[in-house]
Amino acid sequence: MGDDGVDIGVDLGGTKLAAALVGADGRVSERVSRSTPQTGRDDVLDALTETVRHVRQRASKHGLVVQSVGIGTAGQIDVVRGVVLAGTTNIHDWNNVPLRDAVAAATGLTTFVDNDVPVVLQAEREFGAAQGCTDVVCLTVGTGIGGAVLTGGRLLRGAWGGAAELGHISVDKHGPVCACGFRGCLEMFASGTAVARRMAELTHGDRKWTGVEVFQAALCGDALAEQVVSEAIDALAYGVVSLIHTFNPKIMLLGGGVFSEAEWLRERLENKVHGMGIQSMVQSVHIRRVSLGTDAGLIGAARLRAMSTMNGELS
Repeated sequence: MGDDGVDIGVDLGGTKLAAALVGADGRVSERVSRSTPQTGRDDVLDALTETVRHVRQRASKHGLVVQSVGIGTAGQIDVVRGVVLAGTTNIHDWNNVPLRDAVAAATGLTTFVDNDVPVVLQAEREFGAAQGCTDVVCLTVGTGIGGAVLTGGRLLRGAWGGAAELGHISVDKHGPVCACGFRGCLEMFASGTAVARRMAELTHGDRKWTGVEVFQAALCGDALAEQVVSEAIDALAYGVVSLIHTFNPKIMLLGGGVFSEAEWLRERLENKVHGMGIQSMVQSVHIRRVSLGTDAGLIGAARLRAMSTMNGELS
C-alpha cells in the first residue's frame, strides 16, 4: 500500500454506500458496499460510520494505520466546514448535514468531505486519464450531470465550494424549466433522465425507458432512439464547447453511467465538438473517458487528506 499508510475512501450515493482502503499509490483494497438507507439522515450516518469502522478493522488486521476518512457525496458541499448544504433528493432529510464533524466524532478519524465529481477528478489527475494535467474539465453524465474544474493545478472552488455546477449551465434560454429554477439547463437535455423522458415522449409512453436502454436502442439502429441521442449529443456539444471557451482545458474528461462503457458516444461527441467554436481552442482539447471506473470515487475521496496538504484546501 505504500509508505504513507492508508486512508478510507467513501463514495456515498443515493442508492449505494461504498468504502475501501486506499494507499498513497492509489491501490484499492478491502472494498465494502451496501445499500444507502432510505429512512433519513440518522440512519445514513449510522450506516456510514458503521461501514468506516468495519473497513478500519480490516486495516488493523493487516497492521495498517488509517490516517483519515474522505467522503465524496452528491450535492452542494461547503468544503471548508464539511457540511452538505443541499444533498441528493434520493436521500431523505439530507440538507444542512454537518457530515465531517458527525463522522469525525463517531470514528475519531480526521474527516474530509467533498462533492462526488471533484473527487473523481482528483483520482483521475493522480492515477488516471488526466494524470499530470493541470487544466481539466470533468463532466459526469448519469441521472443528472455534475462537474468539476481543475485550472492551473487547483480545483475551482468558488466562495465556499459550490463552483462548477456544470449541469446547470443553460444551452437553451427557451428550454424547459429545471428543478434548480433555471431554464434550459444542460441536465434537462443530456442526462440519462432527460434522454429517457424524451424517448417516452416520442413513443407516447408505450413503455418505461431508462437512459441506458435508449442509448443501446440507438446503437442497434432504432430511429427514434437515434433522434433522442442526437439531440442529447448536440446539447452536450454546445455545453462542452462553452466550457472549453471559458476554461481553456487541455482535457475534457467524461464520466458517469452514460459514458462508462460507451466509447462510441465519446467519439460522436468529440467529432461534434471539434467542428464547433473557436478552433484554436477546441481542436487542442483531448476528450477522454474516466479510466478508473467505479474506483475513482473511492480513490479521490481517500486522497482528500493528501490534496488538502498539497493545496491548502479543506483545512
